[in-house]
Amino acid sequence: MIRPILSAILSCESDRLSDEEKYLFSKYNPLGINLFSRNLKTKEQTKKLIEDIKNVINRDDVLIAIDQEGGRVNRLYPISSQQYASAKQLAKRDIKYTKYHAMLISKELNDLGINVNYSPVVDIENSSSVMEGRSFSKETDTIVQEALSTNVWLESCDTLMLDVLLESALKTEELKSTELDTLI
Repeated sequence: MIRPILSAILSCESDRLSDEEKYLFSKYNPLGINLFSRNLKTKEQTKKLIEDIKNVINRDDVLIAIDQEGGRVNRLYPISSQQYASAKQLAKRDIKYTKYHAMLISKELNDLGINVNYSPVVDIENSSSVMEGRSFSKETDTIVQEALSTNVWLESCDTLMLDVLLESALKTEELKSTELDTLI
Protein backbone atom coordinates (compact mmCIF):
# COMPACT_ATOMS: atom_id res chain seq x y z
CA MET A 1 0.00 0.00 0.00
CA ILE A 2 1.30 3.45 -0.89
CA ARG A 3 1.50 5.79 2.08
CA PRO A 4 0.18 9.30 1.47
CA ILE A 5 2.84 12.01 1.62
CA LEU A 6 2.12 14.90 3.97
CA SER A 7 2.49 18.06 1.91
CA ALA A 8 4.70 19.74 4.47
CA ILE A 9 8.37 20.39 4.96
CA LEU A 10 9.29 19.88 8.59
CA SER A 11 12.55 20.41 10.48
CA CYS A 12 14.47 18.79 13.28
CA GLU A 13 15.73 20.35 16.46
CA SER A 14 19.40 19.36 16.52
CA ASP A 15 22.17 17.50 14.74
CA ARG A 16 20.47 14.11 15.19
CA LEU A 17 16.91 12.87 15.26
CA SER A 18 15.18 12.56 18.60
CA ASP A 19 12.87 9.62 19.26
CA GLU A 20 9.92 12.00 18.97
CA GLU A 21 11.10 13.24 15.56
CA LYS A 22 11.65 9.68 14.35
CA TYR A 23 8.10 8.83 15.36
CA LEU A 24 6.65 12.00 13.80
CA PHE A 25 8.54 11.63 10.50
CA SER A 26 7.77 7.92 10.25
CA LYS A 27 4.08 8.35 11.03
CA TYR A 28 3.34 11.39 8.84
CA ASN A 29 5.70 10.80 5.88
CA PRO A 30 6.49 14.48 5.18
CA LEU A 31 7.37 15.75 1.73
CA GLY A 32 10.67 17.00 3.09
CA ILE A 33 12.87 18.20 5.89
CA ASN A 34 14.38 21.65 6.14
CA LEU A 35 17.88 21.90 7.60
CA PHE A 36 19.29 24.86 9.50
CA SER A 37 22.77 25.66 10.80
CA ARG A 38 21.80 24.10 14.14
CA ASN A 39 21.54 20.73 12.38
CA LEU A 40 25.07 20.83 10.95
CA LYS A 41 28.15 19.97 13.02
CA THR A 42 30.44 18.18 10.54
CA LYS A 43 30.08 17.00 6.97
CA GLU A 44 30.01 13.35 8.09
CA GLN A 45 27.38 14.06 10.75
CA THR A 46 25.25 15.98 8.21
CA LYS A 47 25.38 13.09 5.73
CA LYS A 48 24.44 10.68 8.54
CA LEU A 49 21.53 12.89 9.62
CA ILE A 50 20.21 12.97 6.04
CA GLU A 51 20.61 9.21 5.74
CA ASP A 52 18.74 8.75 9.02
CA ILE A 53 15.94 11.06 7.86
CA LYS A 54 15.49 9.06 4.65
CA ASN A 55 15.59 5.76 6.53
CA VAL A 56 13.02 6.88 9.10
CA ILE A 57 10.68 8.25 6.45
CA ASN A 58 11.45 5.21 4.29
CA ARG A 59 11.71 7.13 1.01
CA ASP A 60 14.71 8.07 -1.11
CA ASP A 61 12.84 10.98 -2.70
CA VAL A 62 12.49 12.99 0.52
CA LEU A 63 13.23 16.65 -0.12
CA ILE A 64 16.20 17.74 1.99
CA ALA A 65 16.15 21.53 1.90
CA ILE A 66 18.33 24.40 3.05
CA ASP A 67 18.58 28.15 2.48
CA GLN A 68 22.05 28.60 0.99
CA GLU A 69 21.83 31.82 -1.01
CA GLY A 70 25.29 33.21 -0.43
CA GLY A 71 26.26 36.47 1.19
CA ARG A 72 25.00 36.65 4.75
CA VAL A 73 22.59 33.74 4.21
CA ASN A 74 25.07 30.90 4.65
CA ARG A 75 23.53 27.96 6.49
CA LEU A 76 26.56 25.75 5.78
CA TYR A 77 28.97 27.92 7.79
CA PRO A 78 29.41 25.33 10.57
CA ILE A 79 30.76 22.74 8.11
CA SER A 80 32.14 24.71 5.16
CA SER A 81 34.72 27.43 4.81
CA GLN A 82 33.40 28.37 1.37
CA GLN A 83 32.14 31.96 1.18
CA TYR A 84 29.62 32.67 -1.56
CA ALA A 85 28.76 36.08 -2.99
CA SER A 86 25.43 37.73 -2.29
CA ALA A 87 22.83 38.18 -5.03
CA LYS A 88 23.52 41.90 -5.03
CA GLN A 89 27.25 41.29 -5.62
CA LEU A 90 26.52 38.79 -8.39
CA ALA A 91 24.18 41.14 -10.25
CA LYS A 92 27.03 43.66 -10.61
CA ARG A 93 29.11 41.16 -12.57
CA ASP A 94 28.73 39.25 -15.82
CA ILE A 95 25.89 36.69 -15.78
CA LYS A 96 28.42 33.85 -16.12
CA TYR A 97 29.40 34.44 -12.48
CA THR A 98 25.82 33.83 -11.37
CA LYS A 99 25.85 30.53 -13.25
CA TYR A 100 29.17 29.49 -11.76
CA HIS A 101 28.00 30.52 -8.29
CA ALA A 102 24.88 28.34 -8.61
CA MET A 103 26.96 25.42 -9.83
CA LEU A 104 29.38 25.64 -6.88
CA ILE A 105 26.60 25.85 -4.31
CA SER A 106 24.71 22.99 -5.95
CA LYS A 107 27.77 20.74 -5.97
CA GLU A 108 28.42 21.37 -2.29
CA LEU A 109 24.78 20.69 -1.41
CA ASN A 110 24.64 17.52 -3.53
CA ASP A 111 27.82 16.19 -1.94
CA LEU A 112 26.04 16.39 1.42
CA GLY A 113 22.78 14.86 0.16
CA ILE A 114 20.82 18.13 0.10
CA ASN A 115 18.58 18.32 -2.96
CA VAL A 116 16.62 21.58 -2.48
CA ASN A 117 17.96 25.11 -2.13
CA TYR A 118 15.71 28.04 -1.22
CA SER A 119 17.45 30.26 -3.70
CA PRO A 120 17.52 32.62 -5.44
CA VAL A 121 15.54 35.38 -3.80
CA VAL A 122 13.27 36.74 -6.51
CA ASP A 123 12.36 39.97 -4.82
CA ILE A 124 12.87 43.62 -5.51
CA GLU A 125 15.71 45.26 -3.63
CA ASN A 126 14.42 47.50 -0.88
CA SER A 127 15.57 49.16 2.32
CA SER A 128 14.49 46.30 4.59
CA SER A 129 17.30 44.95 6.76
CA VAL A 130 15.97 41.46 6.05
CA MET A 131 16.56 41.98 2.34
CA GLU A 132 19.97 43.65 2.53
CA GLY A 133 22.16 42.06 -0.17
CA ARG A 134 19.70 39.23 -0.81
CA SER A 135 18.06 40.58 -3.94
CA PHE A 136 19.70 40.91 -7.33
CA SER A 137 18.40 44.38 -8.09
CA LYS A 138 15.65 46.99 -8.04
CA GLU A 139 15.12 46.26 -11.74
CA THR A 140 12.74 43.43 -12.56
CA ASP A 141 14.50 42.55 -15.84
CA THR A 142 17.76 42.01 -13.96
CA ILE A 143 16.01 39.95 -11.27
CA VAL A 144 14.39 37.68 -13.85
CA GLN A 145 17.62 37.20 -15.87
CA GLU A 146 19.72 36.41 -12.81
CA ALA A 147 17.09 34.08 -11.33
CA LEU A 148 16.65 32.18 -14.59
CA SER A 149 20.42 31.79 -14.88
CA THR A 150 20.62 30.43 -11.34
CA ASN A 151 17.71 28.06 -11.88
CA VAL A 152 19.13 26.59 -15.09
CA TRP A 153 22.41 25.77 -13.37
CA LEU A 154 20.83 24.38 -10.22
CA GLU A 155 18.60 22.12 -12.32
CA SER A 156 21.57 20.94 -14.38
CA CYS A 157 23.31 19.98 -11.13
CA ASP A 158 20.28 17.99 -9.87
CA THR A 159 19.32 20.52 -7.23
CA LEU A 160 15.72 21.62 -7.02
CA MET A 161 15.47 25.34 -6.48
CA LEU A 162 12.62 27.10 -4.81
CA ASP A 163 12.66 30.73 -5.80
CA VAL A 164 12.00 32.86 -2.78
CA LEU A 165 9.44 35.50 -3.66
CA LEU A 166 9.16 37.73 -0.66
CA GLU A 167 6.42 40.08 0.42
CA SER A 168 7.73 43.27 -1.19
CA ALA A 169 7.50 41.77 -4.68
CA LEU A 170 3.99 40.57 -4.00
CA LYS A 171 2.96 44.09 -2.97
CA THR A 172 4.17 45.66 -6.22
CA GLU A 173 3.06 45.13 -9.75
CA GLU A 174 6.60 45.43 -11.07
CA LEU A 175 7.04 41.68 -11.42
CA LYS A 176 4.53 41.00 -14.14
CA SER A 177 2.71 37.69 -14.13
CA THR A 178 4.46 36.67 -17.37
CA GLU A 179 7.83 37.17 -15.67
CA LEU A 180 6.68 35.10 -12.71
CA ASP A 181 5.42 32.36 -15.04
CA THR A 182 8.91 32.23 -16.56
CA LEU A 183 10.43 31.61 -13.14
CA ILE A 184 7.92 29.04 -11.93
